[in-house]
Amino acid sequence: MKQFSKFAALAAATMLASLFFGACTPPATETPAPTPEEPADTSVYSLTTKTAACNLLLGDEAYSTAQATFVAGKDRKKVDSPEITYTIADPAIAAVDEAGVVTPKAYGRTELVAMFHDASARVPVNVFERTTAENVNTFDETYINRYGRQYFSEDGALNVDHVASGFEVAFLGDSLTVDLDVTCDKEGNTVFDVYAHIYLDGDTEGEFVKLESGAFTVAEGLGEGIHTARVLKSSEIDRGKFAVKGFSAEEFLRMPEKSDLKIEFIGDSITAGYGNRVVGGSWSVENSDACISYAALTGMRLDADFSVIALSGICLNVSVYGILNMTEMHGYLSNRNPVPYTYDADMDAVVLALGTNDASYIDKNTSYRHQFPDDYAAFLNHLREIYPHAYVVCIYGMMGANTFVESGIQEALETVGDPKMSYLSFRKNDMGAGAHPGGDAHKLYADQLTEYLRGLLG
Repeated sequence: MKQFSKFAALAAATMLASLFFGACTPPATETPAPTPEEPADTSVYSLTTKTAACNLLLGDEAYSTAQATFVAGKDRKKVDSPEITYTIADPAIAAVDEAGVVTPKAYGRTELVAMFHDASARVPVNVFERTTAENVNTFDETYINRYGRQYFSEDGALNVDHVASGFEVAFLGDSLTVDLDVTCDKEGNTVFDVYAHIYLDGDTEGEFVKLESGAFTVAEGLGEGIHTARVLKSSEIDRGKFAVKGFSAEEFLRMPEKSDLKIEFIGDSITAGYGNRVVGGSWSVENSDACISYAALTGMRLDADFSVIALSGICLNVSVYGILNMTEMHGYLSNRNPVPYTYDADMDAVVLALGTNDASYIDKNTSYRHQFPDDYAAFLNHLREIYPHAYVVCIYGMMGANTFVESGIQEALETVGDPKMSYLSFRKNDMGAGAHPGGDAHKLYADQLTEYLRGLLG
């Protein structure tokens, strides 16, 4: 009996404890089922543009860029009727609606930005305003754009001497004519023709053409509408020049101002485009084109206001072929008009591409290897004095690297100790005429230099 009572008491105590603690424990709740996550979008989107620029005339109707201008893709397949969003970089210049219709608001230049998912494409937007032939033929940069170091002769003509320099004009109608005075230089019995590159309506490839004195047709058969023509000199400064006396077109427009990004390229035959239009063989004016050299390509890719100071055979501070050196040439407006040049202190970047001819000089004058670093440092200090805020990029190696020249450039940079000056080496390429880099090599050099400058300039 006692044993039974003990177990009965324990059972009763256990039951009481269970009741007590059960009263203090919250009732169990049901856990909601997890919401299934949406699968990540692993699609690869693309957006490209079919047009070089959106050109508008102030006071005219809006212009629809919409789907006709942009091509959207998803996983390498074209998307029909894509939902593209549009914005304008500077809404004071132009406006854009949901359908991509751009309306001009003020004279100037801006950019249309289109987005399709995470892909984007950009199109320059130029808003022009009407002007007169009299205004354009003053060659004032209020009305036209000019590139490179230029000057006026006594008859009022605009003289274009340097490689990759020239002008840009806007007009209405289907044609543009330029009154030219072309000077062809001679060497012995050889008369050198003068060549240029013509870029129409924002085209970046352009056409290589021989210039002729008189009424020269720059463009024809373009159709009605807004058009632009850019003419840059391809031939070297010591092979000829051209002077512009006036323009003729149905009606002229005021060009939007150039980019405020300013770059100067300083170099020798490589920079001047020596033999870059062919593979192998000998040099000629017909196979040399400064407008497809790495310098001009980089300047255009960055949409910069760029100038090129270059001459075949030139050294930094000595003479190899009886020509002036770059220390002298850089201070002149032109070799053909050697008056002091007024530098633009607002220069953003300078690309210094000298040393190939200095290497030839060092091979024959070995003692100069000790002087070269000092001469190079002096030129770097000159650049800093005239361009106080510019990045300076020293490049070398496109026709091979001489040990004394390469080490001399690096020693000069260390001596100057300027944090905005740097060295960029290139690999040798001798696939053009006269063992110079060919056109494909110049494109690769331009790729490398463009990205490098973008990294510096932001």
